[in-house]
This record gives sequence, C-alpha cells and structure tokens, in this order.
Amino acid sequence: MPPPCNSLHDHTGLFRLVSGIRDFAARAIAAGAYLGWSAEFLKYVETFADATQKYIKNTRICSQGDIDHLTGAWLVLHDFIKPVVDASALNAPGPLVRFLNMQLRQLSAFEDAKVVVGLVPELNYFQHRTEGLRNVLQSMHLLIGGPRFDMKIGFISLPYSVSRNLFINCILYHELGHFVFSEAHLWRQVFREVEKALRKAFRGKGIDKLTRQELTWVFLQWAEELFADLFAVKLLGPAYTFAAAELTSWMRRGSPASIARFSWSHPPDALRFREQIESMTEDGWGLGGDYANPQAGYIGDLAAIPEKRYEPPSNVGKLKTVFRSLITTLCQNVGAIHEMVGDVLVGAPNPHDDYSRNHESVMACFSHGIVPSVTRPNSLTESFRLVCPTTVLNTAVLFWLREMAPIYKFMSKKTSNPSSISDRARMEERVEAWAGKAIEDYLMLKNRPAKKMKAPRGL
Repeated sequence: MPPPCNSLHDHTGLFRLVSGIRDFAARAIAAGAYLGWSAEFLKYVETFADATQKYIKNTRICSQGDIDHLTGAWLVLHDFIKPVVDASALNAPGPLVRFLNMQLRQLSAFEDAKVVVGLVPELNYFQHRTEGLRNVLQSMHLLIGGPRFDMKIGFISLPYSVSRNLFINCILYHELGHFVFSEAHLWRQVFREVEKALRKAFRGKGIDKLTRQELTWVFLQWAEELFADLFAVKLLGPAYTFAAAELTSWMRRGSPASIARFSWSHPPDALRFREQIESMTEDGWGLGGDYANPQAGYIGDLAAIPEKRYEPPSNVGKLKTVFRSLITTLCQNVGAIHEMVGDVLVGAPNPHDDYSRNHESVMACFSHGIVPSVTRPNSLTESFRLVCPTTVLNTAVLFWLREMAPIYKFMSKKTSNPSSISDRARMEERVEAWAGKAIEDYLMLKNRPAKKMKAPRGL
C-alpha cells in the first residue's frame, strides 16, 4: 500500500533531505583536501542538489510522481557520498590512488575513466557497481535539467582502519579489476566461453530453469573474482598477492574457514593463489630466490592443494553434485580467464621489466633510509632514471616481509629495537612513507616536460 500523498509535506521533506546532503558535501570540501576525482564527485553532488531544490520549489511543474522519482534518485546517490567524504586526502593512500588512476587511463577504452575511493567500517575491500546510479542520475538530468552524470567513474571502498597503510592497500588493484570487468561487460564474454560446458554440467541433473540461472550467476561471480586477482597481479606484480595473503591471514584468524572450500561468491584461496602464481611465473616473477619470505611459503602451501580437495559451499544441500561439476568446469576453463586479462592489458608494460632493472638500487635505498625516487647513474654522463612505482611497491613489500633488518643499523638503538613491536610498527610506517614519497615524485616528474637529469658532481 503506497504512503498517503501530501504535496507540500512531501516537497518539503525531500527539499530538507537534499539540503542536508548538500551541506554535508559542501562542509567536507571546505574543511579538507580531496583527491581530484573525489572533489569532482562531491562538487557534482552540490550542483545536483541545487538543481533538485530549484525544481522542487517550482510546485507548478513538480508533480507527486516527480517527487517519487527524485527521492528514489537521492536514495541511490545517498549511500555513495559519506564513504567518499570520509576518504579525504589525510585518510586515503593518495599516491597509490593517483598512480592506480594513471595506469587505468592508459588502458584501451578507459582513457576517460577515474576511480574514487571511500572508507567503510568492514575489514574488507569493495567495488560498488555504478550502472544503476548512472541510469538514475541520467534520467534525473532529463527531468530537472541539472548536471549530466557522464563520468566513467568507479567507486572503491577500503577499511577505515588501514586507510593510510600503503602495503595492504595494494588490494585496491583487485577492486580495480572488478571495475574493468564491469565496465567492459566481460561477463558476457565469460558466459560465451563456458556456455557449452555449463550446459553439460547441468544436463541430467533435473534442475529447473530458475536454478540454472542462479547457478550460472554463481559461476560468473567465481570467474570475476579470478579475473580481478589476475588483473591485479598482472598490472602490479606480487605486491598484490602478498597484500591479499596478509588480509586473508587476518580474516582467517578471526573466522576460520576451509582454505579449499568455495563460497557462493568466491573461489577458495587455494585456487586463487594457484592461478596468481601461474600468472606471476609467466611474467618472470617467482616466490623463491630473491622473492623468498615467510608469506611466500604460506602462499605456496595454499597453491599446492590439489583440485580433488576443493569443496563446494557448505550449504548447497542436494545441489552438491552440481556444484562439483561447476568447480570442475571452472578449473578446466580458467585458461580463458588468463587470456581475457591479457587481452584487456594488451600493450600495458610488464612490471617485472622495470623491476629487474631497478630493484637492487631500490632495495639499497630502503636499506639506507633513502627515498627511492630515481636510480643512481653509473657515471657522471649518465642520466638518472625514474623508478616505476610498481618497482617501488614490489621492492618495498619484499623489504617489509623480510623483517627490514638492514635499516636498523642506521637508526638509533634507543628508538629502534628490532625486537620491539612498537619500534617495528614505526619502522614499517617509515618505509611506507618513503615508498609513498617515491610514487609522488614519479607522478610529479612524469608530468613535467622531458629534461635530462644529470648526476651532480661528486657522485
């Protein structure tokens, strides 16, 4: 039963709701600095609010149906605003987000895309679908004549508790993969690749059409998660894998679960890390030798779990056999997901190339407490070379996971005790700060006109 209509009351109620949202966004912009795309979005909220209020005031043309549609639009927009407001420049990994956006815009069909980050109370990362938001706001533009929402924009949320941590936030690359998967409508391609195999998995199982559709959607979610993992490790490198393992280890301690069990929305860690290792190996990375660290052993153990130990979700009832068929189908077709990632990233540089040239210099910088913005030349006539942020991140994460022992030799023994947890925490923050500064320097120097950087005398 619809609520009773009271034109003046309903108009005023929506007017005050919009006023509250507008004032909230305006106060945020006035009080704090925001990354460019976040500020752009909050400015849009202000402008859309002004247009909405102007339209509401003109009650001669604003009908009850218009009020209903406008209210629905603001209810959709409402949930996107506060996470963005909370993620001011002081509460977000700014250098990482700016570099991530730069990499995104270098991809074909994403030259005008941008990603906005927000903070959430959950200890997890999310990519929020925007198709519904864009459709609603476009229809409102046609209704009230306000600003057009034509931005190809992605909303990624990270936990408020780790908003300034650089290393763990390499997981943002996974959420970027979800954004690319969604914007490029890659689920259609996945379905075409496996449609025949899915029909075979369902054949003779006595499954009705609605259940088949639901199970197909579960399969597509599994495929998308693997795509996002492989996209992240291909675009960034093992820094993503190590960050994902860190988050996984936290969550597993708080809520133990089978490392080989599928859920309704995610493949198990065993399969996810197995495919990441395969992708890294193809690109020249590895988990032994120069990359060895305690986290690598944990990842390798998970990846080594055989497929026969993979389990369907725990609450599938009579569909257990069908789910086992779905799992087999996914494992048999995972190569198609690798190829899809390669197609999306065609032309993108392999981060291992820059890493192989510069990681020793970058590691030496971290070991001596130096910001690794450029590599040191071998002679006075050779130019400095900018270090790609992917190399900075991958090297910094390895330095962090290897206990950071070298740096303690250059710090005061009174404030830097290797066995002190609080000193260790401060040291990690310093290393993250050096890495973040190196990324900032790269972004600043990369955008300047080309100029040869000569080594100063005495080097």
